[in-house]
Amino acid sequence: MPTLDEINAVSADTPVFVLHLYDRALLNAAALRVCGFTKDTPNPPGGEIQRDHEGNPTGLLIAKPNAMILYSSLAKGPKLTPEYQLNSTRQFMREMNRLGLTSAIDAGGGFQNYPEDYQIMDDLHRRGEMTVRVAYNLFTPASQAGIRGFRQVERHDSAGCRQRLLPHEWCRRDADFSAADFEDFLEPRPDLVAMLETELTRVVRLLAKERWALSGCTRPMMSRSHAS
Repeated sequence: MPTLDEINAVSADTPVFVLHLYDRALLNAAALRVCGFTKDTPNPPGGEIQRDHEGNPTGLLIAKPNAMILYSSLAKGPKLTPEYQLNSTRQFMREMNRLGLTSAIDAGGGFQNYPEDYQIMDDLHRRGEMTVRVAYNLFTPASQAGIRGFRQVERHDSAGCRQRLLPHEWCRRDADFSAADFEDFLEPRPDLVAMLETELTRVVRLLAKERWALSGCTRPMMSRSHAS
C-alpha cells in the first residue's frame, strides 16, 4: 500500500480513494474534504476514522468490522456523465478483449441499486455493443434491506433473463446483509441480533422459489486461537 504522504504528494487537489480489500481505505486530503471528515466527525457504527495526536483525520478509514464506512465514503465521490460512462465501459471491455477475456463477474459492492446503477450496461446491450458477458452479483437496494429488498429487485424483469440469452446476466442475488457478513476478518465477530437468522431463512426460501443463484462466503465459527 502507498503511504498517505505519497498519495498527497502526487495528488494534492484531486480526491483519491485507495481501497485495500474490504477492511480499510486511504483517502488523501482532497478526498477528506469531499467526504466532509473533520476533527469533529464522529466514528460511524462499525467503522473508525483514524486520527492523529491532535484528533484530525489522517485519511485512513477502517472497517471495524463493517465496511459501510468505506462504501459510504466512496459513494460521495464524483460521478461520470452517462456519455463518459458509456465510453469508459467500452474502453474497459476492449481492454479485456485485448487480453483474451470474454466474461467477467461484477461482484457488486456498496450502494449499487438495481436497475438504476446498471443502466449503462443495458444501454450497451440494446446497442449490440457488449463484447463481454457480465454476471451480476447484486446486493439489495440500500433503502430496502433483507426480504423487502429482494422482493423489490424481483419486480424488475427477473424472469426475463431466464427466457433469453443476454451478454450480461442479472439472475444472481446476494444475501450478505441477512447473513451478517462482516468484511474485516481481522476484527472480532460482533454479537448478532436475533432477527438475522429469521431474515436469512426468508431470503433463502425466496431465492429457491425464484431459482436465483445464491452467492456468499462462509468462514468457520471458531476462536482465532483455533483457526488454522
